[in-house]
Amino acid sequence: MKWWSFHTLPSKSMRVTVRLAPDPSRLVRSLCRPRKNSWDLTARGPPMKRTAAAFLIAITMMATGTVAVHAAELQQGTFAYGTHQRQALDAYWHESATPQAGLILVHGGSWNGGSRGGGWADTARWYADQKLAVFSIDHRFNSDVAWLGPRDDILAAIKWIKTEAARFDLDPGKLVIMGSQAGGQLATAAGTYGAGASTVRGVIGLSAIASPYRSWGGAPYGTSPALRRKIRDNAVILSRCPPGTNGRAVLESLGRLRHQVPRVRR
Repeated sequence: MKWWSFHTLPSKSMRVTVRLAPDPSRLVRSLCRPRKNSWDLTARGPPMKRTAAAFLIAITMMATGTVAVHAAELQQGTFAYGTHQRQALDAYWHESATPQAGLILVHGGSWNGGSRGGGWADTARWYADQKLAVFSIDHRFNSDVAWLGPRDDILAAIKWIKTEAARFDLDPGKLVIMGSQAGGQLATAAGTYGAGASTVRGVIGLSAIASPYRSWGGAPYGTSPALRRKIRDNAVILSRCPPGTNGRAVLESLGRLRHQVPRVRR
């Protein structure tokens, strides 16, 4: 299992933490600090700036082998991995004579918004052109289902992708998952589920909300920016528990790795 985490600093520059270990909870080494605003996954136009793109391609090569530009026509389609309207994904791939590595994308949105379209679609197409089978996933919001529901959606999508691997010329043993903000939390929770690399080969978190409980405790009303208050409130809605004795345990469980927690009443 390989685990990479990219965190937003208050100055909007980025700190890059790279974790490469059999146990994803072990920090092995930290790398560079790219220039301010080096990362842009949501804006339209070029999906990523060159610094970020080169770095993430290098990560993919470390996890899966060689990545090369593919000249064949891009294939894409929308597929349901469940019965809910948000349990859907967009797939982007090129036909390949040999099975290719895959990348799963999970959008952000404070567990209550966002979608697989827009800038994420541009990002997915760009990675597909680097000879990866790419899957951009939607999931149920906290208004649809409580925790563990959104994480279980990501696990269900991964299972569907592996089952349908031949359709996309995908090697199901070479999957990496990448998520942003709340999507980074979901990617981490799903990608580190189970033993070793049984779910995916690596996890990339872009400004991931690694600890929803700390997000709640670190965003007091009256002194916190609107986005931090939004994350705080939506973490409570996701857990269905205010942070009292039991609520704290549930909120903290959202940030644990390789864990099972009791299901909360929906």
